[in-house]
Amino acid sequence: MEKENKIKNFFKGFNLYDKIFLPTALIAIIVVSIVFKCDALSIIYSIVGILAVFCLSKGFFFAPIVLIAMYALYAAQSYLQGLYGEMIVSLVIVVPLQAYAFIYWIVKKRKGAQLADKMIMRRLCWKEWVSIAAAVVAVMTGAYFMLKAFNTKFLLLSTASLAISLVANYLTMRGSKFQFIAYIIVNLICLAMWILPLASGQTNGSNFVPIAVSMVAYLVNNIYGFTNWLKLEKAQKQNIEEEKK
Repeated sequence: MEKENKIKNFFKGFNLYDKIFLPTALIAIIVVSIVFKCDALSIIYSIVGILAVFCLSKGFFFAPIVLIAMYALYAAQSYLQGLYGEMIVSLVIVVPLQAYAFIYWIVKKRKGAQLADKMIMRRLCWKEWVSIAAAVVAVMTGAYFMLKAFNTKFLLLSTASLAISLVANYLTMRGSKFQFIAYIIVNLICLAMWILPLASGQTNGSNFVPIAVSMVAYLVNNIYGFTNWLKLEKAQKQNIEEEKK
């Protein structure tokens, strides 16, 4: 009975957007995968990816776990396509950051609070933003020459994706709503990298179709995620003020 109530409460928090986006995105991935006869890895990654970005936009504290699965699959797909920048950022940077984020939020989670099942939203000070900007310049400079040595495809796009992905995941770990702005930029870059082989008539290009569809879905969901986090941040602030009374 308690389990049933938890499940009901979980879905009770879904708004109209959630009820439309999630099934529509998943059905689109499945249909496209069947039509283009895509490989299993592309299909699994695309489905897990949709679930991951959805959980993140809703602010679920377990979102980093789903993101880890998504990035592990994305790393495998990137390696097979020679996108070594995407592979490196996924395995070396993103997975450890998301693991840390999950532990961090579990430790910091407010016991008994109304939003205990949500991520803790934070605002970054200007000094931290300056440090982030400096880190981006340093990472892009180093990443460019490293990825060039690996003969990475789409060198400039891969370099930008690596640096901005680092920022996006750091902001996720810190609980900043601006993570979604960074993710939107990464989505656009990645969409270009997965559409270009398809447009050039690469032999296995059809396998990239569900990934491209996923990137479009991520883009839409990250725009929603930013607006939803604005609401969650407001609710969290009110909740903290009530607890202080």
